[in-house]
Amino acid sequence: MSLKLIAPAAIAAFTFAGASAQAESWNEKIEMCAEAAEAEGLIDLSDYQPEFDGGTTRRMSLTFYPIAQGDAGDSVEIECRISRGRVVSVDPLS
Repeated sequence: MSLKLIAPAAIAAFTFAGASAQAESWNEKIEMCAEAAEAEGLIDLSDYQPEFDGGTTRRMSLTFYPIAQGDAGDSVEIECRISRGRVVSVDPLS
């Protein structure tokens, strides 16, 4: 196999691995934010499902929707600030 064929395949593999690692990192941050919101008493994760609503690696917004189909509860919006791999603040959005 020539180097011309190996190089593009290697680049594609590294790109995919990087995108996969980044996705895992976002999932971890979403989970971390949701758990912090529950610890602050803002939401009960047994009743609500978090959904990423936007943000950056340091600040993210989550919207929590009721899990039960018949639940007429309102959604809850939370903003988390993250620094050095941990949530430093959790605030409800109006």
